[in-house]
Amino acid sequence: MLFSFFSKNKVAIVTSSRETVKVISYAKGVVRQVGNSNEYMIECSAKHLKLNPVNFPSEYREGDLQIIFIGDIKATPPLKDEFGKYFEVKSS
Repeated sequence: MLFSFFSKNKVAIVTSSRETVKVISYAKGVVRQVGNSNEYMIECSAKHLKLNPVNFPSEYREGDLQIIFIGDIKATPPLKDEFGKYFEVKSS
């Protein structure tokens, strides 16, 4: 399943202005729910990454969902990466 999405919400806009430190193209990952919250992260074990998508579409907020994703890893302030690096999902 490949998704492409760009949100105009405030968090995504603020994060999109951050420096891109790495571009991810067509990587395989698994969506994981963070505890019992409404927050989700993407685990990409092949690249040893945990990503915190700031503009994640609601239809992909399902635990253990396997996805293929594209996007930019953004500069993440120290102590703000508990649930992964800031990640902006991009269109393909």
